[in-house]
Amino acid sequence: MSLTEEEIINNSIVKVAIHGRIAGSIKIAALNDFFKLHFSEGRNKFIIDLHETDFIGSGGLGVVVEKSKESIDLGGEMVVCTLCDEMKELFRITNLDKKIKIFDTVEDAKAFFS
Repeated sequence: MSLTEEEIINNSIVKVAIHGRIAGSIKIAALNDFFKLHFSEGRNKFIIDLHETDFIGSGGLGVVVEKSKESIDLGGEMVVCTLCDEMKELFRITNLDKKIKIFDTVEDAKAFFS
């Protein structure tokens, strides 16, 4: 897994692309560190682009849920976009699609925060 921070919008919205599988303790720690850094800098809104992610393990799902809740507690929100069919199904069967907004495109996710 690698993270590509592609854009910070109005110093509060972070758009990041996650590439590869989100599994394993080192990758999960990197994901935690990413959110911790942005929360500490006052950023609380996230657009997570998953177009190059085809697997999220249980630990990765835990981070997504935890950081989504933390973002909301800080007055922001996390949304995801460009999910492949496997990721859409994972979000559906875990009911994350009821807790985290899913958008088909990055542009739609950006418009949500406008």
